Amino acid sequence: MAVSFFQVFTVLPLHLSDGYGLEEGSIGSILALNAIIIVCFEMILLRRLERIEPLHVAAVGGLMLGAGLAMLPLGPPLIFAVLATMVWTLGEMLLLPISTVIVASRAGPSNTGGYMGFYLVTFGIAFVVAPWLGTHVYEYYGPVLLWTATGIIGVLIAVGCLALRPWLGQGPGKDSQSA
Repeated sequence: MAVSFFQVFTVLPLHLSDGYGLEEGSIGSILALNAIIIVCFEMILLRRLERIEPLHVAAVGGLMLGAGLAMLPLGPPLIFAVLATMVWTLGEMLLLPISTVIVASRAGPSNTGGYMGFYLVTFGIAFVVAPWLGTHVYEYYGPVLLWTATGIIGVLIAVGCLALRPWLGQGPGKDSQSA
């Protein structure tokens, strides 16, 4: 998830410049749109989704994150980059905070620090791997493969979340808070 998501900070600006012909200011505005949407809507959205199983929310978030990034080769025009940003931002808002909830609830009170530490280490590794991997794929294989791969990763995240439901105690008829 993190390697795919971190393409937003590394390859997305390159693609918006190369593929969409956008100037730095326009690229900054698109990335600012992500921040504005998160600040204005994330807490409201998460509050409304509190009663839904976290793995369901994460599955939808994974699909939305992947779908938004996979939309990128379909543009320009600029409106397509804006629409794609809105879709992957929604996925980000659903997936990232809920994934921490899933990890922390799985750990239990006595192991939360260890589980969260390991979870954050995976993000640190992804932060190192993502720029190298993403720019390598983008340069040598092209943007269509890169963004399609992020879409496939989104599908795999969703399938993985749904497959974990019984293992984490969130299967049909289970209380979502008991994970």
